[in-house]
Amino acid sequence: MVTIRKACNGDWGQMYRWIMQEEVRFGFTGEAISSWDEFCEYWGSRRMSWGNYVIQDDGEIVGHLWLVIGEDNIPEVGYLVGDISRWGNGIGREGCRLGVEVLSEMGFSKVRAYIKDGNERSMRVVLGLGFKQVCERDGGQKVMEKALNGSRNCTKRDVRLPANIRIQGKKGVGCFNS
Repeated sequence: MVTIRKACNGDWGQMYRWIMQEEVRFGFTGEAISSWDEFCEYWGSRRMSWGNYVIQDDGEIVGHLWLVIGEDNIPEVGYLVGDISRWGNGIGREGCRLGVEVLSEMGFSKVRAYIKDGNERSMRVVLGLGFKQVCERDGGQKVMEKALNGSRNCTKRDVRLPANIRIQGKKGVGCFNS
């Protein structure tokens, strides 16, 4: 069973090992990361945000899910399944779906995903979840959007998980200890 939980300080080492794998890094649309320091700098800016999760399959950490406020204050969902042996089993799709569900429960009106040119697996995931391509960035990166039922727009300051959202048994609680 695929679940998500808030990422903890102890999860970052595993995430770094995944992002350093060439096959995993191929689909990553963020900045080029080649060292632990670059990883910490990139994810450190997002770490304190509200939306860093791990994806678990039957309790084992197999991926990373992030929800961030992006351009135009529109929430973005991103994910990776770092355990390559689990690719093709629907884990990325379910992790992404759970992230979209969190945003929908929070009342947002839409969500974006960015898909790197040539990443056919991720394109199938987001299309299967109802995303539509709205444009293409330089370099072929596809900008995908999905309408949600809410009407909420947001700023980076006002994002809080509502009390009714439960993730792995906790009510919107993270475990970062900075």
